[in-house]
Amino acid sequence: MSKIQQVSAIGTIELARRLRAHGLIDNASIRAIDPSLLESVNTLDAQGDIAHTYDAFFPESWIITLWQEAQKNHPESPTGFLIGKTIVRDAYGVLSGLIRFSDTLGQAVTTYLQNIQYVNESEQWHYSKDSRQITLAFSYPRHKPYPSNAVERSITAMYAMGCYLHGKKLPLHSVQFQRKAPTYQALLEAYFGCEVAFSASCNALILPAEVMDWPLQPPSALLDTSLTQGKSYLTILLRMSLQTKLNEKADTLLTPTFTNRVTTLLWEDMAHYSNSDHVASALHLSRATLYRKLNQEGTSFSSIRDAIRAELMTQHSGLKATELYELLGFSDVSSYYKARKRAQLTDYVTVKSRGDTGVGPESSN
Repeated sequence: MSKIQQVSAIGTIELARRLRAHGLIDNASIRAIDPSLLESVNTLDAQGDIAHTYDAFFPESWIITLWQEAQKNHPESPTGFLIGKTIVRDAYGVLSGLIRFSDTLGQAVTTYLQNIQYVNESEQWHYSKDSRQITLAFSYPRHKPYPSNAVERSITAMYAMGCYLHGKKLPLHSVQFQRKAPTYQALLEAYFGCEVAFSASCNALILPAEVMDWPLQPPSALLDTSLTQGKSYLTILLRMSLQTKLNEKADTLLTPTFTNRVTTLLWEDMAHYSNSDHVASALHLSRATLYRKLNQEGTSFSSIRDAIRAELMTQHSGLKATELYELLGFSDVSSYYKARKRAQLTDYVTVKSRGDTGVGPESSN
């Protein structure tokens, strides 16, 4: 049996909410997709708590049906454009949190494309660059019945997000759509500020090459909405960050040493496995045996843990200490500050021995 393709739950809820707000779809249509979707839309509209949807997924058929209904009801409405040009950071779920730690637009685009599965894995972006320009070409798989308004939204949203992240409108050489020219062509040309070609060979944004080196706004300017506050969101964000890092380091952790096994556990869940007793239990060892085996490999539990913490502190430097300390397994903010100060004074690597004997108790923080 084939796998059911899934998409971001919060993205689907936000799309349904905005289509309803524009009068493009009604409650009956949303309920027909699934009663729980309408319930979530109403909760979001009432500013209720839908934190459980940050890292949840809905069937892809739901979001396709929403786009199809909107296009069927209002075929000449600039639906995709209107929704795409309005930045709702929460619609990207926790991916918006990962993007905000980029330094340049190029890094942000790379992060987005590498983590597209957290939004909609069917979105296919192709990035190409030469000395003069960058082309971001977009499509959905041919067998997926996404209408043209969904494509229009993705192209517009990618551009709008770039402008938002940089803090200024980005220059464009041109924008291309495979669809026929709509009645609102002038609206698109006014927004993009360049030639907009229709019946083109692909859907694409074409920008000057230097744009990808442009800086982003400071992290503090990119996250101040109520939905993306709170420990539940930050926990998911850190978990995604840990999983991304673990995937990046997978090749270096293939050798079944105790050092690699401990490192893997810490990257999987720092808050839990920062306690050496939890690691020892997971590996079916006593704590003393764990320390001895790591010492035999020339390292220690605290040095492995502290190196990973230092890397995470650097990556998430935009977060407040009060938001981060528990997620990194510290018992209090003071311990976090002390560890951060040590990290700033030391060249940490993923695994570095500090000469611990491995037989005595190591620091709990």
